[in-house]
Amino acid sequence: MIRISRYYVITVVCLIAVVFAVSSYGQSTITYVDAQAGSSGNTYATGGALKETSWVDLTSNAADLNDNHWVKRFGGEGWKAHNNGDVLQAMVSHLGKMPEITTEVVGVDNGIYEVWVFFWEQVFLDTQNWVMDAGLASGDLKIYSSPLGPVAASDSTSPVNAASLKFSNSVSVVGQGRKQKMFGVNLGQVKVTDGRIKVYVDKLFGIASGNRTIYDGVGYRLVTRNLTGAGVTNSTAGLQVVDPVVLKKWQKNGGGDWIGGDRSNDANSFYESPNWKAPASARSEGKGFDLHLSGATSQAQVSTPLQLPNSSSLIINDGASLDLNGNALNYSGKAALIVDSAYLQELGGMVPIDKNATLDLMVTNNAVINGAAADAICDFAGGSLLVTDSSCSFSSLVRGKVKISGYGSIEVSANSKQVIEGTTIELASPRARFRFIGKSMEKVINEDLDKFSVNGALPIYGSNPETVEDGDNILIRNDGGTGTALTVVK
Repeated sequence: MIRISRYYVITVVCLIAVVFAVSSYGQSTITYVDAQAGSSGNTYATGGALKETSWVDLTSNAADLNDNHWVKRFGGEGWKAHNNGDVLQAMVSHLGKMPEITTEVVGVDNGIYEVWVFFWEQVFLDTQNWVMDAGLASGDLKIYSSPLGPVAASDSTSPVNAASLKFSNSVSVVGQGRKQKMFGVNLGQVKVTDGRIKVYVDKLFGIASGNRTIYDGVGYRLVTRNLTGAGVTNSTAGLQVVDPVVLKKWQKNGGGDWIGGDRSNDANSFYESPNWKAPASARSEGKGFDLHLSGATSQAQVSTPLQLPNSSSLIINDGASLDLNGNALNYSGKAALIVDSAYLQELGGMVPIDKNATLDLMVTNNAVINGAAADAICDFAGGSLLVTDSSCSFSSLVRGKVKISGYGSIEVSANSKQVIEGTTIELASPRARFRFIGKSMEKVINEDLDKFSVNGALPIYGSNPETVEDGDNILIRNDGGTGTALTVVK
C-alpha cells in the first residue's frame, strides 16, 4: 500500500480501489456570462463597437430567415426560461452573409483560464439541427453540434450537457415548452494579461429554419493565476508558491532528490509552505513521502523535473494548480499521483527512471491535465489511469491500464502507430470519450481499436462506424477536423 496523507488511501495495483474524501469545487467552477448586445452589453460585430447594433435586430423577436443580421429572441414559452430571458439567434437561407460577432468579458483577474461557449439545442426534433460555430480567434471557428443531435461535418463529441457542469453563479440549463437543453463547449485556454476574454461566434453551417444557431453566452474557469509580480513570494529557481508565509527548508540525508528540490541554490533541500503538506516520515531518506497541494489559492510552478521516489505520492486538489512548464514527472518504484478538482498544467511527460517503476494516476471532479511538448511521452510502466468527470490531454499514453467513466475524456495529439502502445482503454460510461487529435478514422481502426473495450466488452461497430446500427456499442467518427473521436453508444 501507498499511504497518501490522511485524506487518501490508494493501492498501487489499481486506482479503482481508491477511497478518498470528496473536495469542494472552489475555483474549478465556471463563471457564466450572458451574451448581451447594445451599448451597455458585451457583444458586438467583430471589428465594430458596442454602440453599433446594425448587426442585430433587438426588438422584433422575429422567427423569420434573415441573412444579414442576428435576432434577439425573448419572452414566450420557448425563450423566457433562458438566461436573462433571451438568446441571440442566427437563421439563414444563404451561408456567408451573417456577421461574425464577439462577446468580450472584462474585469477578469489576470491568469490562465479555460473558456466555454454555450448554445441551445431542441433535442426532441430530429428534423432540426441547432449548431454553434465558435472559437478563440476571429475567422478560425469550429462547428459544434450536440451529442443528442449530431450533425455531419461538425464536432458533436466536445459539447457537454450544461446540466453536468458546475457554475459559480445561477444558470438556466433547461428551457420551457420545447424540451430545449443548453450545451457547453470548452474552447481551450487563454492567458489573460489585460483583464479581457474574447469569444467569437458565427453561423457557418446549415440553412433554413430547422438549422439555426441559438447562442446564449460564454463562461470562464480559472486554471492558474499569473505567477509573476507582487503576488508571488518566497520563490526559488525550482519552486514558486503563491503564499504569504515564509517557506521552510528541509535538509535531506542521503542521496536522491526531494520533490521541488532546488539544486541550483541550496543543494539537498526541500521547500515547504502551508499549502505544501508532508508528514514527518517524509524527512527520512528511503521511506517515501507524500505531498499535498490544496486550495484555490495554492498555485505552484517548477523549473526542473519533479521526482517521485519509491512509495511516494503527490496530491493536488480543491482548486489548486501546478504548472510544470514543460518539465517531466520522473518516478521510481511505486508512485501515485492524484488530481482532484484541480489542475496539472504543461506536463512534459511521465518518465519511469528504473525498471521497477510504476505510476498510478487518478483524475476526478472536473480536474484538468494538459500536456506540453508534442513529443512528451506519458509512460505509466504498467500502472493505472482513472479519469472520472475530468479531462486529460497527452501527446502519447503508453503502457497504462486506462478507465474513463462519467463525463471523463482523454485526448492524445501524436499520430504515430505507437501513440497508445501497450495501453488498454475501457470506456465505462455513455459519456466517456477518447479522441485522437491528429489521426484519421481509418488509422485508428487499423492500429488502435484492439486496445479498447466498452463496459468490459469488445468494441462492436458496423460497416459505417460513424452511424449507429443495431448491436453497436461504439461510435467512431471524424471529430470535425483531422482527428477521430470514440464514444459509447447508449
